Amino acid sequence: MNTDDVRKVLDGLDVAHAEIVHSCLCFDLINVTLPELVGRELVDGYWTLCEQFVKKRDASALQGLNAACVKIFEAIDEEVKRGMVTEHFVVEAVDRMKKLARKPVRTFDATLRNDMTEAWQKAGVDDSIEKAFGALAPIVEKIVDQVEEERLEEAAGNLLALFGCLADIRSEHGEWFEHMFCGGEMTDLEFLTDAAVEVYCHLRQREDLSEDWKEEMDVHLLLMNQRTGFFGDWTSGNYADMLYDAEGQSQDYSELEKCGLWMDWEGYAQEDAL
Repeated sequence: MNTDDVRKVLDGLDVAHAEIVHSCLCFDLINVTLPELVGRELVDGYWTLCEQFVKKRDASALQGLNAACVKIFEAIDEEVKRGMVTEHFVVEAVDRMKKLARKPVRTFDATLRNDMTEAWQKAGVDDSIEKAFGALAPIVEKIVDQVEEERLEEAAGNLLALFGCLADIRSEHGEWFEHMFCGGEMTDLEFLTDAAVEVYCHLRQREDLSEDWKEEMDVHLLLMNQRTGFFGDWTSGNYADMLYDAEGQSQDYSELEKCGLWMDWEGYAQEDAL
């Protein structure tokens, strides 16, 4: 692996492409044992710089971020030479960087975004989790209708917008998502989130959704999480499943009727509406 290839990819990236390239690389680094091999301090420093860059969109910070990225690859190269890391991983990571750097940044059209904003604003007046759930539940139902009507690209855009909306809500009401990573009885919005995650995982298994579109979904999901930390470090099974094809997912999402949380939530939402 030639580190100059990495430098060539990074040089001249605009802010929008840099966000995507670095956010995806951060995910790639999480899913291997590189932190232990090349040094936790080196990797953590890169992750921190990436998070700061994505949140602030500060072009002046890009040079330092790129330099930290190159150091990561130099350290990886040394581990490849020692036989501790397979070159296959490095080639895949660099190939993805090159591909993302060349492609136009896709903007997903969220046809239900205004509905989400209006629903949250109305519910937010009373600071009520019950009203927030009641306002967002019909939107999830509309997204599932889009899936069932095979309006898959539209559904993908609305799911991404929904996760962004939920991240905004959690920034104001962290207690409404207090069990998201630590277990315990789920709140209404955690239940809604996990049901929507299963719908997203179902989309990832749909053969009639193009691989290019799925990759773009992943890119935007990773970038949203880099900005908000909503899905944590992706170690939870169904959250991580959002970023894998069917063969890499932990369960079968091929039919929504087989998705336990989605079916449980659907029944719960209907009871709540009565």
